[in-house]
Amino acid sequence: MNNLFERLLKLAVIVTFIYGLLTEQHFYSPFLRWLLFSSSIYFAYNSKKTTGKFGVFVYSALAILFNPFVDINFRETVWRIIDLIVCILIAISLNWKGYAESLSAKGKQSYHFIKNCVYGIL
Repeated sequence: MNNLFERLLKLAVIVTFIYGLLTEQHFYSPFLRWLLFSSSIYFAYNSKKTTGKFGVFVYSALAILFNPFVDINFRETVWRIIDLIVCILIAISLNWKGYAESLSAKGKQSYHFIKNCVYGIL
């Protein structure tokens, strides 16, 4: 349950990033900041058990960067680059090994094809 929730939360963050990067809408920014701030705190807490201090450091830095209480004033292009980098890092951090192992042979082929297409797009 915990891994599934973490995967779904990371996917929600990725979809929000991609939506914002493709549409260049500014109304999503407060939602993105709150979503990434709260999920980064959750990921930092959970990564203490799995990845250790490095994961805690990275997710804590993301929580500080996307803090909704204190606005960090970067230019729009700098925020776009930061958004893209964070989106790629979160996509790389997705762990689908348990899901892939539960699939049949044909399901594994489809899974690997879709995964490689998504990584190719990113």
